[in-house]
Amino acid sequence: MINLTLNNAKELFTRPCEIARTNKSSNESLSYILINSDGYNLSAIGTNTINTCKKSIQHISEPFVLCVDADHLLTVLENFNKAELNISMEQLSESKVKIKIGKSTAQIACIDEAIYPTPIIPDESLNAFSFSGEKFIKELASVMYAKASNNTAIYLNHVGFSVSQGACSLKAANGHRLVTSEFEVPIQTNIKGIFPTGLCNQLIKLSPKGIIKFFYNQSQFYCKFDNTLLGSNFVSAEFPDVSNAIATEATCSVTVETRSLYESVSRFKAFVKSSKIPKLTLAFANGVLTLKTRSSDTNELDEELELNGWQGEATQEVNVSPSYLLDAINNINSEKTSIDFTKSNCIKLNAIDSNQDAIVMAMR
Repeated sequence: MINLTLNNAKELFTRPCEIARTNKSSNESLSYILINSDGYNLSAIGTNTINTCKKSIQHISEPFVLCVDADHLLTVLENFNKAELNISMEQLSESKVKIKIGKSTAQIACIDEAIYPTPIIPDESLNAFSFSGEKFIKELASVMYAKASNNTAIYLNHVGFSVSQGACSLKAANGHRLVTSEFEVPIQTNIKGIFPTGLCNQLIKLSPKGIIKFFYNQSQFYCKFDNTLLGSNFVSAEFPDVSNAIATEATCSVTVETRSLYESVSRFKAFVKSSKIPKLTLAFANGVLTLKTRSSDTNELDEELELNGWQGEATQEVNVSPSYLLDAINNINSEKTSIDFTKSNCIKLNAIDSNQDAIVMAMR
């Protein structure tokens, strides 16, 4: 039997249940979570064909193992709000578990733990490195928007990372845009690879503040923090260096207030929302940056942006997707943004106050 407060039960079971809830495979046992006690620690594991979550707390009890229906367990927990309520779980038979919360009692399904596909967790010292959670999650969230979702080039569906000389660079791209963010890390060794999207999404959702330890083998990529272990399928691909393929050297550069730029591009995006192929033109000439678009032969919008400064006098004009440009601006954590017109005819946004940049490819 397990005895917990409702607050502790939600902390322990919620995320593993959420993972198991997303099971879309034919293996029904993946719709359950594995609850295990060694007498001193209580843990819960939820997994599907892609992601894994294990939560643990210190808890003295008789050793036991249960496999409980994740969806019904989470439904029961979600419908009670008093954190101090007591919850008990007791196995009634090979197929039923009784859950008592306050004066309410529920019976939900369980299965034999022997058929549960318990994940094999690799040695934590294997390919191990650590980051500060708060800083890492902030930088990770700032690049995730730019990745692809179902591209045949596998690496585009995830986030690339490279650690060198005490700095970590994160990259995400979808073939039409590329964003990078760099931050300092207490690591002097050189490491590079790919953070799987499933792991990234879990980390952003839980947003740990302390140290996150990463480790991986040829099949799984894991991270560990506090009382939580997260895992996702290893991505056996490399995020290529595209710096040679895209000439990002600026032919001219202008600096603007980020908020002003965001508000202006938002207006243009709304103006062309009914267009089949929305297009925004950025034109620079004689020290003036002009944004312009048309949604039809008769509907046009032009706007000059106030500049904080510029370099280069060459006349430039680039057509870009207003949605892609707005996404990039929205994720620039800086009061001012530098806009580069590049030799490869794309737009590069550079955060003035941080090591972030975003490349938006030109539309044909």
